[in-house]
Amino acid sequence: MPRSAAGAGAAGRGARGADPVVARDDAGRLVVALRDEAGTMHTAAQTVASGDFDSPQNLGGPWPSDGVSARALAEDGRLALAARGEDRHLYHAWQTPPGGEFGPW
Repeated sequence: MPRSAAGAGAAGRGARGADPVVARDDAGRLVVALRDEAGTMHTAAQTVASGDFDSPQNLGGPWPSDGVSARALAEDGRLALAARGEDRHLYHAWQTPPGGEFGPW
């Protein structure tokens, strides 16, 4: 994936109208979470700090356009995403291990 996040519109907004969520992991790499047209959540991380992005990871969905509202860095360096589902319940997913892919919701 090129340095820009796939799926972001010209104004930097995701396909369903919400801004992508961006976080920096403990190694200095950016991790981007965004939704595609169907509301499926994807994440992509830089392979190295200031480098290119790897292939997106599909985290499933659909998620509402305002679903992802938080990201956090745990003590051990793992990133977490929190999202409100279409059923209005709160879900979270953690990287497994730090710098790796996200586990299930």
